[in-house]
Amino acid sequence: MKSSQPVGKIARRLGVTPTQKTIKIVSRRPNPPGEHGARRFGKKSVFKEQLLEKQKLRFQFMISEKALRRAYDKAKKSKENTGETLVKILDRRLDASIFRSGIVRSIPAARQLVSHHHVYVNGRRVKSPSFMLGDADVISFSDKAKGFAFLQEGFEDPISVDYMEVNKEEKTIRRLVPPERSQIPVECREQLVVELYSR
Repeated sequence: MKSSQPVGKIARRLGVTPTQKTIKIVSRRPNPPGEHGARRFGKKSVFKEQLLEKQKLRFQFMISEKALRRAYDKAKKSKENTGETLVKILDRRLDASIFRSGIVRSIPAARQLVSHHHVYVNGRRVKSPSFMLGDADVISFSDKAKGFAFLQEGFEDPISVDYMEVNKEEKTIRRLVPPERSQIPVECREQLVVELYSR
């Protein structure tokens, strides 16, 4: 997801804080950006609420409209709840999984590691941040990446979710059992996103 706006402004407008940086910004300035941000009022239309939830989802995974639509088309074919399946599919992306492990501060930082060819999945180099991980897949890093200061610091004290396992000694990450929707730290009413795409 590319935007000319700073992430802090987007976080304040959408009311979601996916990273430590946005948490600090929103805690200091909780109101939406703009001269009249603190005084905005009025009832939102159904379409506006649906659009807002879609923007929240895109922002938290830092993905394009095209990527979100692709994930939705895949989720729609599932026999399970489409909204929950959509979030689970997005969370299986390689860049999102590296971020969830807590060793990097943001999804763009994880994406940069992948695009610069520093990431391996089950021993094979992967160049696409959108690569879908399977259960028990192991993520490892190039020797050069292991020397990066930010990665060393990340492995020292990772803030990982329950379904990710971080090996500090070998500097690897592994997805465990498929998480429930409630375990995925994404703030979004995904059913509204499904309703928007179903219009």
